[in-house]
Amino acid sequence: MLDFFRKLFDTSDFPARWNCGNWTTGHGLLHIISDIVIFAAYFTIPIALAFILLRKNKEIPFPKLFWLFAIFILSCGLSHLVEAIVFWEPWYRFLGIVKGITAVASAITAAGLVWCIPKVLAMRGISDIQKQLEHVAARENAALRREKATNDRLQLLLDSTAEGIYGIDEKGVCTFSNRASADLLGYPDPDSMIGEKIQDIVFGKSDKHEPETAPEEGILRPATHGEIYHSDEEQFARKDGTLVPVEFWAYPIKEDETRLGAVVTFVDVTARKEAEKAILEAKKEAEREKRSAERANRQKSQFLANMSHEIRTPMNAILGFSELMQGVVVSEKAEQYLGIIRSSGESLLELINDLLDLSKIEAGRIDLHPEPMDLMQTVNASVALVSSQAEEKGLDLTIESQADLPRAVVLDRVRFRQIIVNLLSNAVKFTQEGNVGITVNASPNEDHKDQIDLRVSVADTGRGISEDEQMQIFKPFHQEYHDEKTVTSGTGLGLSISSRLARLMSGKIELESTKGKGSTFTVVIPNVPISEAEVEMSNFAKSEDVDFDSIPPSRILVADDNELNRELISEMFHQSHHTILLAKDGEEAISVARKEKPDLVLMDVRMPKIDGREALQIMREDGNLDTIPIVAVTASSLLNKEKALRNEFDGYLRKPFSKRQLYLAMATKLGTVESEESAPSETKPEVSTTNPDLPRNELDKPEEWLSLVDELVELENTSWKEVSKSQSTHAVREFARNLLRLADQYSCHALNEYASELIEHAEGFNLHELDREIRRYPEMVEWIRNEAK
Repeated sequence: MLDFFRKLFDTSDFPARWNCGNWTTGHGLLHIISDIVIFAAYFTIPIALAFILLRKNKEIPFPKLFWLFAIFILSCGLSHLVEAIVFWEPWYRFLGIVKGITAVASAITAAGLVWCIPKVLAMRGISDIQKQLEHVAARENAALRREKATNDRLQLLLDSTAEGIYGIDEKGVCTFSNRASADLLGYPDPDSMIGEKIQDIVFGKSDKHEPETAPEEGILRPATHGEIYHSDEEQFARKDGTLVPVEFWAYPIKEDETRLGAVVTFVDVTARKEAEKAILEAKKEAEREKRSAERANRQKSQFLANMSHEIRTPMNAILGFSELMQGVVVSEKAEQYLGIIRSSGESLLELINDLLDLSKIEAGRIDLHPEPMDLMQTVNASVALVSSQAEEKGLDLTIESQADLPRAVVLDRVRFRQIIVNLLSNAVKFTQEGNVGITVNASPNEDHKDQIDLRVSVADTGRGISEDEQMQIFKPFHQEYHDEKTVTSGTGLGLSISSRLARLMSGKIELESTKGKGSTFTVVIPNVPISEAEVEMSNFAKSEDVDFDSIPPSRILVADDNELNRELISEMFHQSHHTILLAKDGEEAISVARKEKPDLVLMDVRMPKIDGREALQIMREDGNLDTIPIVAVTASSLLNKEKALRNEFDGYLRKPFSKRQLYLAMATKLGTVESEESAPSETKPEVSTTNPDLPRNELDKPEEWLSLVDELVELENTSWKEVSKSQSTHAVREFARNLLRLADQYSCHALNEYASELIEHAEGFNLHELDREIRRYPEMVEWIRNEAK
């Protein structure tokens, strides 16, 4: 490679051009100067082309061809330079290489030119370009005209709107505005606002008006920070200095994230502010009236509660003593009078309860307590409450139900039964002949598969209700007139309360009635949840006959300031094995409790000196008395007080109360003899290994049980098999009553216990326990057979 470059400029093989031929000086210089000038020109041309290409490369067509042409010209110029040099230095080898490069460059350039010919021919000429420019100019002019028309329409639109609209740049200078903004701010025309600083326009140039928010943080913020700003608490200053309350919105104007300014819209809110002020005053007045109404409502509720308390206290004595006398009097006439007294007292109590319910509903203080309940059992229990009245009037009382009704649903059982009983009572009351029927239907809820839409209809064949009466019948204290002189007995609250209770359950009561043909009231309650839970009810029997001696002998302290109440409770325990201690106030109750150590305290809440609550607190703090169960006895009907008493005391009794209610309150705290005997104990009599759950009793007479076993076996082959298959609660109760009769006849305590459990489980619809007890029957019979042997 080095030899190649050394030979490239080796002149030993060639003579200089001056030495070849007969060159005259003039002729030689002509060649030399011409070659140098050509070289200079050829060297300048590519430099100029390169400069143009580098500066305008994107604007020149075929730039690569121009670069090839520049290289070709440069190689040509170089060959001419070498031609001039060889007159002195015979660099013929180098000259050959340069000419070869020039040949290659010229060939490539020629090929490039040929390749570009079609494209060059396809290029438009100057006339075409001129026409195109004219077309573009016409199009631009049309666009300008359209833009002007658009701007005119926009300005017309801006001027036609009632809102003030203006624009500002980043410095807060107004760039455009509409007619409304000029009118609202007191300027003669929109153009007079343009060029002014907006803070001078809307806040005035004087310092008399200070804006609610500094301009740079408020009205100018969208233009300077690109943020939307809104205010309805600002006041703009008119040109004459008057202030106008406004609500305005300011929106930033951006282009490619560059802030250009903002556009502001605003409205005069003077009328709205005045209306808001009037509304505020009206709200204050309404609030004052509401407080006044609530105060009056509280006073009414307190009055009703006080009235209830004052009536319930003597009513407790009236109903209690009449209940006690029913077991004492022998005269049929006297027993009739007692029935009238008790019935009248219960009617008065019902009236008080209706008034209190209405008061609670109106005050919004009545709460629903949904819980799983047996639907048809609740309906059946409601029907049972009015069955005696229907029977007295010779009315047929029927129940129909859909075959696939769910057994248990979630509702407030007490309030649901109250609605049904009200409707049934009215139907019986207003029907003189014919029938009263209740129909229970349910349809699946379309949105929730675990819910039903419940419909309970009560239909009668009474005299019907006129259309005018139907408009009034659900109003409180409304009573239907039979004629011009008579009116139906009652408070006129039952339907009103029922309707409102139905609404509280998200339901309603529908009425269909034709004068002279009867009426149908339908309770519609949607979205009633179906319950899969086992329904539990009270395990205590419903009979009013109670045996206080079934509770272990106890010392009962009765604290009540009313002598009749103390005497009543004492009489309830007459001939029982319990010891009754009496106290006329809380102070005496504490003293007696410390001295006598009672097993249970029945504490009246409202007493002189020390009331029941204070006495409770003192006894709870006394280490010798703190374990004694204390049951609150009150005539209060206020729901919040009842809840508080239930939380504070160990039990709760509301006046007037029956012997059974008193018995249940005591049995809950003191237990019963049966529960004690069934508990494991060293002193309990031995029981058969056949059934260790069945205890013997000292009153049992097993010597008489052989005949009992025969009757039990007969029942096992007949009634028991039927009961085992159907487990109908009605059939179970009939079966159990037969067992109770046999238990009493043959003095079998275990059979009595067993039959009582069957009744409890049947009435409580405790199917699981009921099934278990029914299946125990053969085992129980076998135990009795073993004991009889």
